[in-house]
Amino acid sequence: MVFRKRIPTVVMTLARAIGLDAAVAFSVSARLWQVIAATGTVILMTQFFSRELQGYYYTIVSLLAIQGFLDLGLSGIIVLLASHESAHLVTQEFWTAARRVIKPGGVMIANLILDGRLETPYARNLLTTIDSVFGRCAVEVLHKAQALANVEVTCFASSRPAATGVYVDEKNRADLDLARSR
Repeated sequence: MVFRKRIPTVVMTLARAIGLDAAVAFSVSARLWQVIAATGTVILMTQFFSRELQGYYYTIVSLLAIQGFLDLGLSGIIVLLASHESAHLVTQEFWTAARRVIKPGGVMIANLILDGRLETPYARNLLTTIDSVFGRCAVEVLHKAQALANVEVTCFASSRPAATGVYVDEKNRADLDLARSR
């Protein structure tokens, strides 16, 4: 009982000396304790657990970590592609499978390595393929002047593919479309 009363006092004394408020001090001390306890657990496990028991432990801890992420309700996925390594991952089937795992209201963010100006047939066809599954997605090109650039594509589960048209001078529907979008 005396030990429990002394810990908050020690933490607060150190916090005041450093200039932290109580909430930050207790958060930092909790993280420090997690590091110390985890290190102690690993040391004890390597000394007293067989390799088989260690495997079970890490399997269960990994499953709990995955469950923790699922409990957060993450409703998005992140796709990282290097175009020269993953040609089979740019198909309509891949993007359809990616769309299926996104929760309603979720988001998919893909970091693609493409030409900075999006002028190659590969870049244009890949973005068209993504749009055919998700509907119109936001595209942000980082480092446009470089030959290869990071292209971030953000698609929302709520978006749907739709037929598109090109605006021409004759029968221009741009004003009508703009009015409908507001």
